[in-house]
Amino acid sequence: VLIDYTGTYTFTTESDDGVQLYINDQLIIDNWTEHPPTTDTGTIDLIAGEWVNVELRFFEPGEGAVIRLSWSHPGLEKQIIPAEKLFYREIDIK
Repeated sequence: VLIDYTGTYTFTTESDDGVQLYINDQLIIDNWTEHPPTTDTGTIDLIAGEWVNVELRFFEPGEGAVIRLSWSHPGLEKQIIPAEKLFYREIDIK
């Protein structure tokens, strides 16, 4: 993700079962449990112009999977991270 503003960012997940969110390899959300739809948040200070590695892990052992990732910072209300801010790379998890 490309960061536009320097400051404290709040990342929010909405998940139905386990979720972990890493920002630059730092675990900021950790709810690796079976649970109904739940909202979790974590914060981290980021610097404008930097590329940030975002890794969202989740699991769903049954039915009704839900996973959403939003962000906010001073001056920006909570929103789903816009697609134009996201770039991906595939990784092989064994």
